[in-house]
Amino acid sequence: MEQRKADVFEAGDEDWDLTWITRRQCVDGELDLRIFGALPPQQVQEFSCASNSTDAHDLYAGSTYRRHLCTLQKVHSSGCVSIRDKADQVLLMECTTLEVLEIDWSGRRHEECIDLEDAINFPWSYTNMRRLEPTIGVPDEPLHLHIGVEPYKKRSQPKMLSAAEIEQFAQSEAVYRQICALTDLDYLNLKILLYDPEGNRPISDDVEFNAFPGLLSICNRRYRRPNYFHHLAGLTKLKDLFGSVLAITEEIHVPMGGQ
Repeated sequence: MEQRKADVFEAGDEDWDLTWITRRQCVDGELDLRIFGALPPQQVQEFSCASNSTDAHDLYAGSTYRRHLCTLQKVHSSGCVSIRDKADQVLLMECTTLEVLEIDWSGRRHEECIDLEDAINFPWSYTNMRRLEPTIGVPDEPLHLHIGVEPYKKRSQPKMLSAAEIEQFAQSEAVYRQICALTDLDYLNLKILLYDPEGNRPISDDVEFNAFPGLLSICNRRYRRPNYFHHLAGLTKLKDLFGSVLAITEEIHVPMGGQ
C-alpha cells in the first residue's frame, strides 16, 4: 500500500488540475499533505483537513501551504495542525489571497487552537479575509480563576488589577487589534478555549459559555473596567458575529449592567 502511495505522488506528475482537496475523516494525516504537496505549485484554492493525526504536520504543513500561497482562498483545519507547528502561522503571515480561514479545536488538549501568546508574536498580513473562524487558546489564569482569588469583574469599583492581569488584558487587546484590522470581514465566529498550561485542571471547552475578556465592554472611566468594544468599529462590513460572545456569560453580562 505504501509503495502505491509513493507511485501515485511522484513529483513528476504535473498533469493534475485539482483546485479543491477535502477529507471528512482522515486516518492518515500525512496522506492529505502528500497529495497537497504533490500538486503543481500555486494551484489549490481550497484545502480542508479533518484528522486525528497531527504527527506528520510538523514536517510538511508549512512548506506545503507555501506551495499554494498565491492561490489558496479557503482553508478549514480541524485536528490537523496547531499554531506551534508553524503551519497556521504561514497562512496568517504570508497568504494574502486567503478569504476564509476556519480553525477548529481537535478535542485533544488545546491542539488546533491559536495560542494567545503566539497570535500576537507576528503580524497577520492578509487583507482579503471575509470569513474568519478561529479558536483562541487562553490560559485560565489569571483572568479566569477557578479558586483562590475574586474575579476582577466582581471587585469593588474602581477595578484594581494585578500585574499578571494587566499583562493578559494587554495580550487579549493585541489579538482584538489583529482581528479587527481585517476590515473586509462579513462573518466572524470568534471562539475562546480556556486551559491550564500545567494540565492540572480540565479544559473549559464550552466555547459558547466562555468569553473574551473585555471585548464587549464599553468605556467607563468611573469603573476603570478594561474595555475593547471600540476596536470592533472598523468592521463596517460585518454581518454575523458568533462564538464566545453570549450576553448570558458573566464576563459580558456584568459590564452590560447585569448583576
